[in-house]
Amino acid sequence: MAVDVERKRTWLLHYTDGLTLLRDGAPLERVALDELENMRALLLDPTTGDVWVGGWGQLVRLRADGPTWAKQRLVVR
Repeated sequence: MAVDVERKRTWLLHYTDGLTLLRDGAPLERVALDELENMRALLLDPTTGDVWVGGWGQLVRLRADGPTWAKQRLVVR
């Protein structure tokens, strides 16, 4: 779990169920990260609000892009 106090976001990460975003007064938002398979790590950059999620052999950076999330994918070899 990671809490972004400034932006009023709470991120929940489950090993197989994936990433979920909770916002005040909004329905749960699932962020599709199927490419990660088993997700193991969650890091919030409090300065930018970006979220990093580590999975099996990959790392994904999520950045707010209007109403959606822009993904930057890094593959570990």
